[in-house]
Amino acid sequence: MQIANIRLKLDALGSDVFIDGVTPAEAVLLNTDHEINDKGQAVHDVTVVGETTRTDEEEILRLREKYVNAKDKKGESLAEKLYPGKSPKLPHTFKEAGFEVISKAVEPAKPAPAK
Repeated sequence: MQIANIRLKLDALGSDVFIDGVTPAEAVLLNTDHEINDKGQAVHDVTVVGETTRTDEEEILRLREKYVNAKDKKGESLAEKLYPGKSPKLPHTFKEAGFEVISKAVEPAKPAPAK
């Protein structure tokens, strides 16, 4: 499962925040929670920085605990609504989640071997 740093728009005026270490499923949840304020795509500037070995079950439990207050207009949990059930299938890449990746983190250059 990919991990990325993102920017999250908070309102239609363009206010946004940087969030690091976001998974594709988390980006979908954040986008759903904030797209009303932004009147469109809230998650942007996605830069993939690594991978995690978390299982889908571990990730959905993490999201349900972390975003317990993220609810739709009816008061239903967004994590439960987006990913229902005990073992939902989560997106593992940002492409699968419907986000454009602007870049991948650049690995630092390795020094040349000593002569």
